Amino acid sequence: MRTGTKLRKSPGVGRVSPATWWPALTFTPRWLRVVVAAALVLDVLVLSGDVFAYLNRHGVPVLPGVFTSWSDAPEDGSVAELYGHLKLLAAVVAVVLVWRATRVSVYAAWALSFTALVADDFFQIHERVGKMLVDTFSLPAVAGLRAQDLGELVVWAAAGIIMGGLLVVTHLRAGPRHRSDSWPLAAATALLALFAVALDFIDTFVKRLTGQGMLTSLMDYAESAGELLTMTLMLFVALAIWVRQRSDP
Repeated sequence: MRTGTKLRKSPGVGRVSPATWWPALTFTPRWLRVVVAAALVLDVLVLSGDVFAYLNRHGVPVLPGVFTSWSDAPEDGSVAELYGHLKLLAAVVAVVLVWRATRVSVYAAWALSFTALVADDFFQIHERVGKMLVDTFSLPAVAGLRAQDLGELVVWAAAGIIMGGLLVVTHLRAGPRHRSDSWPLAAATALLALFAVALDFIDTFVKRLTGQGMLTSLMDYAESAGELLTMTLMLFVALAIWVRQRSDP
């Protein structure tokens, strides 16, 4: 199917095919499905390793020689976090290749946004700048959150306004086909923010009230699992867009 065709319905069911609202779904070769399946398998293995490490540290030996020193999923520098960085960087490469071929600025904006996410995680930018804001402006503790938490929220909000504004402007300037690529990238990024920001701050708030316990441990792993799986989705979307672009005449 070529891009720009009219809406078509799936045979026999009377429902609109997903490929009609995102044409890149038409271009999913076997190797792309294999890559995504492999990423999902690695997601499960990494998260299983985190669970085994947690059990080892709490007196339940599960291959202790392998998983004793395995970092918890929510910790900075953990195996799960580094693996997520690799997936996002692969998505950045795919989107940059699309931008180089099309010179449509919305792809450059998405590549910049994904790069910023990796840089923030790797260099702990929002934590460090948040601390600087606390020290400089003496931010107070608010609604059960520490001053540090408030500083980090301010940094996230400022980054969201800047990057969100850039994405909105470039999205509106793009043509219909390129906007159809931008929407699933936006949806996947919003889902990542739900786990990485919203659930993280809910977890922090609960820890302030109840301390570290089974509930907060489950929330930690829900956050990590959500982030890893969403990054796999982002990788799939970016690769599908790249494959579709290469298939264009």
